[in-house]
Amino acid sequence: MSEEHQSTVRFVQDGAVGTVTLDSPPLNLIGQQLISDLLAAFDQVDAAQGLRALVLQGEGNVFSAGADVEIFAGMSVAQLRPLIGSFIDLGHRIERLAFPTLAAVHGTCMAGGFELALFCDLIWAAEGTMLGLPESRLGIVPLAGVAARRGARRTRPREGGGDGRRLARCRGVRGVGGD
Repeated sequence: MSEEHQSTVRFVQDGAVGTVTLDSPPLNLIGQQLISDLLAAFDQVDAAQGLRALVLQGEGNVFSAGADVEIFAGMSVAQLRPLIGSFIDLGHRIERLAFPTLAAVHGTCMAGGFELALFCDLIWAAEGTMLGLPESRLGIVPLAGVAARRGARRTRPREGGGDGRRLARCRGVRGVGGD
C-alpha cells in the first residue's frame, strides 16, 4: 500500500479572507513538494468564491528559510529548470490575483522564502524578523527574479479599495544580504 501524501501547505477560507499556510517544519524549506503543494493550494484559491484578500503565512518559528539546498545536489541545470520555472509560475499566479495579498512573515524569511513573500502586494513583518537575499553576498542572482521585478513593478488598484500604493516602511525588521 502506498503512503498517503500529507500536504505541506494548507488553504483555509474564512468569509472573504483566505489564508495559505506553509506547514513544513522546522524551516518551511522550499523544494519540489512544497512548490507542488503551493500550486495545489492556489488552485483552491482560484476556485474559492467571494475572496477579497489573501494572507500567506508560515507555521512554526519561521516563515521560510528559503530553498532546500539539499535538493540541488546532484541535479543538472536541465533538471533544475522546471523546478525554478514552477516557482516563477507560482509567483505570477500570486501577482495576478484580483485581490490584495499579504505575506505575514516572522522569524526567518530568507532567500526563496523572501522571494515568495515579495510576490505578495504587502509584507507584514513581526518585530525581529530577519529578511534577506543572502545569495546576493555570493554574487548569485535570486532565482525567481522577483527582487529585480519588484522595483519596476507598479501596482494596480484592486478590489477592496486602496489606490495600489505599497507599504514602504517596516519597523523592527532586520535585513540580511548584500550591503
